[in-house]
Amino acid sequence: MRLLYIILSIISFSWGITLEEAVKISLKNNIEVISSELDLKKLEQEIREAKSGIYPVISLSASYLKWDPDFISAFIPEEQKEYGISVQQAIFNKVVFEAIKIAKKGVELQEEIIKDIKAEVANQTRKMYYGLLYKKEVIKLKKETLKYWKEREKQVKLLYKKGIVSEVDMLRTTSQRKVAEYEYKKALNDFENAKKEFSAFIGKDIEEVEGELVKELKPEYDKDNFIKNNTTYRVALKTLEIYKDQKNAYASNYYPKLFAFFNYQGRNYMDFENFRLVEKFKSGYSYGVKLDWVLFDGLNTKAKVAKSEIEAIKQMEKIKDLKKKLKVKVENIERDLKVIEAEIEAWKSQLETSKKILNSVEKKYETGISTYIDILEARKTYEEIKVRYINAILNYNLKISDLKRLVNEEYF
Repeated sequence: MRLLYIILSIISFSWGITLEEAVKISLKNNIEVISSELDLKKLEQEIREAKSGIYPVISLSASYLKWDPDFISAFIPEEQKEYGISVQQAIFNKVVFEAIKIAKKGVELQEEIIKDIKAEVANQTRKMYYGLLYKKEVIKLKKETLKYWKEREKQVKLLYKKGIVSEVDMLRTTSQRKVAEYEYKKALNDFENAKKEFSAFIGKDIEEVEGELVKELKPEYDKDNFIKNNTTYRVALKTLEIYKDQKNAYASNYYPKLFAFFNYQGRNYMDFENFRLVEKFKSGYSYGVKLDWVLFDGLNTKAKVAKSEIEAIKQMEKIKDLKKKLKVKVENIERDLKVIEAEIEAWKSQLETSKKILNSVEKKYETGISTYIDILEARKTYEEIKVRYINAILNYNLKISDLKRLVNEEYF
């Protein structure tokens, strides 16, 4: 068992990871973060796609056609050759400019979504990290308990040889030592399982986590304006902007579209010259402007504008509801933190008292005043209080992590 502890200590020294390092690794490797960042790159390309509407469209065409002489008349060249160059430029097209605006807003929305995803990933990473620190504390306690019962077993055996305690007490002590060994191994196994789950979540194998389970500091924030820093709220606001822009984009179909074009073409043909048919080639250009204006589309555009307005109204209602829920969540966490703080102090006091009681019972047992059952109960009470104490600290840190998630976009 001692060799196992030494090995674990060496591994811990070599491969320990801090909370900040764990969050950074998790934000880098998490599949949701990676996918959302790739989606951002796709949306950036949509801006380029939307901007294509303001650039000229240039096309080149050429053709060659060989005819069967027996199939065509004398006025058609046996070998037809033709080419053309055309350029079209949008002079006014409000649809294009609205599409560019929406594409840019889409990128901004995705950036906010990435922040929101990262905030949640960081929150989950912190919670899992605190859970590992909790399990480390349990291992310490179970190791301490195992050491206690080993020493107690030696003492009881000596007292048994002297005839001070009964054989039953000696057998009970041995049995309790075996239980302590099992609980210690179980604590080690629970920590190992949690560590593997944590490694899978952050995307990197770890052997140990650094630090101890202590109360985290509560973040400072403006209680009246914290919502503006909430990433989920900012995603909702940006979504509302896009709905409003979509309405304007659909309404832009009411506006006329004006284009300028230029064409240059050339082809061969047959013509009379000196009383006979000869092949000639001619080329020329054309240019002009084109106006497209949809005066009536069967209320299609009007319906799309109305639907966008409804979506915007729905989103505004969702934002109102979200603000209320965020405020309630923060208020609830603040109240919970006060209760947990009182719980921590209560268990801390109880822990000190139970330790003194255990020491007193042990001394009385050696003099025959107290029984083995008294020791068993005193030790059990001490362990239960210690577990509740560290569990209260864990619950406090979990609430702090949730509070950071709600009021602050920082990840650490």
